[in-house]
Amino acid sequence: MRYTFIIALSAFVWMMALSACTKSQPEAQQDKPLTSLENMSLHGPVQTLFESNLNLAEPERFDFFVEDFVDTRIARQALMAREGLTEADCNRSDHPCDLYYSELLEQLDMLNAADYVRPMIEYRFNERGMLMELLKYADTIACEESCQEREVFTYDDQNVEVRNDVYDPSGNVESFSAREFDERGNVTHTQYMYNREAGSSDFFYNEAGLQTEMKSYTNGQMTWYSVNTYDENNNLVLYEGVSLPGNSKYSTAYVYDEKGRQTEQRYSFCGQLQSVVLSEYDENGNCILTTNREGNGKLLSKTVTAYDDRGRDTLSMQYSEGNKEPEYIVRRFFDARGNEKDYEYIGGDGYYYHGAVFDDQDRETEYTNCSGDGVYMHVVTSYDRLGNVQESRTYKAFAPEWRLGMPVPETELVRRTVYSFDNHGNWLTQKEFYLTEEGTEVLTQMTQRRITYRK
Repeated sequence: MRYTFIIALSAFVWMMALSACTKSQPEAQQDKPLTSLENMSLHGPVQTLFESNLNLAEPERFDFFVEDFVDTRIARQALMAREGLTEADCNRSDHPCDLYYSELLEQLDMLNAADYVRPMIEYRFNERGMLMELLKYADTIACEESCQEREVFTYDDQNVEVRNDVYDPSGNVESFSAREFDERGNVTHTQYMYNREAGSSDFFYNEAGLQTEMKSYTNGQMTWYSVNTYDENNNLVLYEGVSLPGNSKYSTAYVYDEKGRQTEQRYSFCGQLQSVVLSEYDENGNCILTTNREGNGKLLSKTVTAYDDRGRDTLSMQYSEGNKEPEYIVRRFFDARGNEKDYEYIGGDGYYYHGAVFDDQDRETEYTNCSGDGVYMHVVTSYDRLGNVQESRTYKAFAPEWRLGMPVPETELVRRTVYSFDNHGNWLTQKEFYLTEEGTEVLTQMTQRRITYRK
């Protein structure tokens, strides 16, 4: 049975993140495949986010299709294995396993019609290796192969994307986004059209290249205007914004110490002070205390952070007014090579743990998740001699009381994923196996890919 891939593509989003205490997050050390694909769901049509990061050879086109091997028995067992359900669960009225999969299988049978067009997405690249065109072929039995969506990407001489157009099956522009730059590479103008709404934004900069103004319009009417003010050291000291219509005014004032560290934020709405955030630092410049108060001075929260000798935050605790015990605790531990091996969140709203084991090449070979719903999941990953992910095994257990430092709970293998690659290191097949109650391994889904390279 064949599904179609649905590609989620984001429009341009422009935002400024300002924070007094930005905790350092180590970059992922995992050696991932050159192309990542995440789908594998039996909950209806497969939804996939495809990310292209090919750098060993320039592909000319991609062809995708997914084949699912599912029958009523396998579907029921796969659902039970993935969701941790038992026969007793499925027999309850609030867990209609058979009904759910009979509906799904009806869809599969319908898509098995003789005139069903194989879903496919084709990627076309230019001579510089840039993605120029994306074709989404028909995925309904009512369309011929020519029924498709088309997305076109336009670049400047520096290989920077400047425009993106999406066409519907009739060839009409369904949506687009575009942006313009100045000689220094700053975005000066953006435009978009989506769902019959048209918008644009203009950006202005000072001699230092810092944004000083922004004006946004929707369907020709101004909807937002903001101004940034800086001190002689180019630190942002005042942000002011006005939302139209309505003239709602927002502002945030910033104070810095002699070392340029942000020590105070004062947020106001329509001239009324709403909150004040104060930050304190140690001799190494690490933010060790953040205090958040309402405009009237009432304490909202206080966060204390500790660091190791390499400046990595290893302990963070947040308190609220009147509570001697922290609302939450975050702990982080690192291995000798600097990889984060344990992350633990303990709070009133639950418990979360993520752990990882890395090899001597800093590739993640094992990871463990334990969430508030009590599901303990352990994944083991193996690599081939070229560093490609060869196989991953997923083990699960129900351990609601488990915490870091306790013995590892007994787990059961529930899923196995196997990959094959071409000589360029790009994956060609991805097979998923589930374990039935009888311990039999069943192939439930296979994803295949064909890549044509330029000669």
